[in-house]
Amino acid sequence: MKALQCELCGSTEIIKDGDFFVCQSCGMKYTLETAKKMMVEGVVQVEGTVKTDRTEDVDRYLALARTAQKAGNNADAEKYASMALEIDLKNAEAWSIKAKAIDWQLTFDNDRLSESNAACINMLKLLNRAPSGSAQRCGVRGGACPASALS
Repeated sequence: MKALQCELCGSTEIIKDGDFFVCQSCGMKYTLETAKKMMVEGVVQVEGTVKTDRTEDVDRYLALARTAQKAGNNADAEKYASMALEIDLKNAEAWSIKAKAIDWQLTFDNDRLSESNAACINMLKLLNRAPSGSAQRCGVRGGACPASALS
């Protein structure tokens, strides 16, 4: 079995102290999980595809986006919805929040209608409710997006 070696100072004088493993040379503390990981010897070979579960990250970003949207902070709502979409492009709620947020930020100087339409169409495609022909107006404020699809 491999001896625990401190990642900070290199010492092997590590003892269990309560819920932690503590290096006697430098005082670095390790949790049980970290100590177990340090005990693995050699190279671990992984075959096939390794997927990381980032569901919690998406949920956290969506919660932040919903909160920002409820507060009328559409720039932050768009930002957090975009962060969720960086992880999961197939999240219809994130596309919906992004479409609404962009739409509410539209001005004559900030014409992002095509971006809002694209986000709305992506959301509708994921919900299998996409309008025929992607050139159709799909804006949120008074556009073709069905209100039930955006709720």
